[in-house]
Amino acid sequence: MQVEKILIIESPVRLFKIMDSKNEIFDLASSPVYHRLMGFCDRVRLFLNGCKCDEEENYSEMMREYSNIQNDSESISHLSSCIGCDRIEFK
Repeated sequence: MQVEKILIIESPVRLFKIMDSKNEIFDLASSPVYHRLMGFCDRVRLFLNGCKCDEEENYSEMMREYSNIQNDSESISHLSSCIGCDRIEFK
């Protein structure tokens, strides 16, 4: 019997916290994946730490970047291998 490790991501902030705690995610990424992941992290930081007057715009941008990652098999594959799971599910 084989056990499958599944990481369930329930929010963009949760994904950000996981990525922020593992530098190898960025160190080992190919250029397109690196830029996609860094763009996402930048948007989450703006949402969390930015001016409240821009909160709605920052939220929309964060969700757009989150969706880009969810729909990119190369990014998901890279994240899975760096985190050490078989697959990632987004809720």
